[in-house]
Amino acid sequence: MWTRIVASALLLLVAACATPAPHGAPPPSPLTPSSIVFGTDMAWAQLTLALNQRALQILSLVPDRAADARLVSLAHDLTVSHTDENVRLTALLSQIGAPAYNPHSGHDMPGMATAAQISSMSATRGDAFDKLFADSLRAHLTQCQNLAHSMRLSGKLPDALALAATIESARQQALTRL
Repeated sequence: MWTRIVASALLLLVAACATPAPHGAPPPSPLTPSSIVFGTDMAWAQLTLALNQRALQILSLVPDRAADARLVSLAHDLTVSHTDENVRLTALLSQIGAPAYNPHSGHDMPGMATAAQISSMSATRGDAFDKLFADSLRAHLTQCQNLAHSMRLSGKLPDALALAATIESARQQALTRL
């Protein structure tokens, strides 16, 4: 059932991407035949890229604020893996022919730390920070894992399916460490 919910959410997000951009936003590029065929793949890559970019913001707070050395180690490892994933996601989007503008960047979505959460984390240290960070990271990892699982069920492009499998597994390992 959860898979259906996430798959439905992905389809709704793809449909939402087809709505006109807000005033001042760059106009979306015309869809290429490749991006139409791989719409689910494109939406997943854009969502995951936006999620990773926001996660990198909270991961950067950990070294100076965390009390638990295990969180520092996990944050370091996730920073490296998320940065690598972002390179791969960007290449995948280019391969699909996606527009350079990511309609999900800057939006608050499930699994993303909000500006208020980031502000709270920035203002705390020690055990209080660890709790806020762990809660936010758990939401991020769980959402990315769910999206990657849905992608593996609904995607088409072999490179995207392979990356989704890698991300799904990596998120499960990180959740276990957390």
